[in-house]
Amino acid sequence: MSQTAEEIATADAAATKKALADMSLSLANLTAEIAKRGASSALESLLGLPANPLASPPGANGKYPALVTSILHPHLLPDVIAQIGRFEFPPAHLGRLLKTFSAAPQAPLLLVMGPNGEAQFMPAEPVPGATALLREVPDILAFTEAWMIFMSVLQNLHVALPIAQGLSAYLNNIVTIARVYPWASVLDYHVAFMHSR
Repeated sequence: MSQTAEEIATADAAATKKALADMSLSLANLTAEIAKRGASSALESLLGLPANPLASPPGANGKYPALVTSILHPHLLPDVIAQIGRFEFPPAHLGRLLKTFSAAPQAPLLLVMGPNGEAQFMPAEPVPGATALLREVPDILAFTEAWMIFMSVLQNLHVALPIAQGLSAYLNNIVTIARVYPWASVLDYHVAFMHSR
């Protein structure tokens, strides 16, 4: 006895539903296992994956663990973390929070004609605003990455203060402005706003 097309479709749908349920259960089990894990497994270490920073450490008895900034962001220098904690971190240095940050290139020189007609090299005037920041944070994606690190460090150092909500709203504001204005102007706004605050 052969099956009709409707019976085949019903059987296929039931098989697909069972496969999705099995995958969902496997994913839930995997998520629970990762949440319990406090340190990297041998495979994670081999692949270079970090430990789960939100996992409860052994003996935590279900309490939420304290997040250690130096573990969450090992690339940050201690003096940078301290500046953020004291609310003294310069807004034009936001790019220095990125893992990809490298020292700024040497200051540019201008070639000018001297009084006797000979060529002289003079240091170029620093460009006001955020154009130096533009080199380190060339787009909204890099800004968002650096800003999230800034938020993480600041909130971790001031757990009792409701910092994250205000900083998230500010990031949303920057994203909104970036849809309308050139990125260099957005960075100028960022630097001016942070200095005024």
